[in-house]
Amino acid sequence: MSNKFSTKVAKNIRNILTLDAAETNRRYKITKCLSFSEQYVRLAEMGLVSGTVVFVKQKAPLGDPIEITVKGYSLCLRASDAKNYVIKEL
Repeated sequence: MSNKFSTKVAKNIRNILTLDAAETNRRYKITKCLSFSEQYVRLAEMGLVSGTVVFVKQKAPLGDPIEITVKGYSLCLRASDAKNYVIKEL
C-alpha cells in the first residue's frame, strides 16, 4: 500500500548523488553531510562542509580510495567516508 508521499520520497532517495558515486574529472558542490562522527569533524576542518566545491580527480581501480581536490589541495577519501557527502554537479 503506497501513497503519493511515499512514492515522492522514494523518487527523491533514488536521485541523491553521493561523493562515492561521483564521476572523475568533474566538479561538484557539497550540499549536505549525512554523518556527524569524529571523522566528520576532522574532514570539516579540512574544508569538506556544505557549499564547498570539490573536483574528483581519480578513483582507484576498485573505487576505494577517491582522490579529490578541495580548496587547492588534494585529499584522498575512503569510499565509506565519501558516501556520507551528498553532492550536486556543477
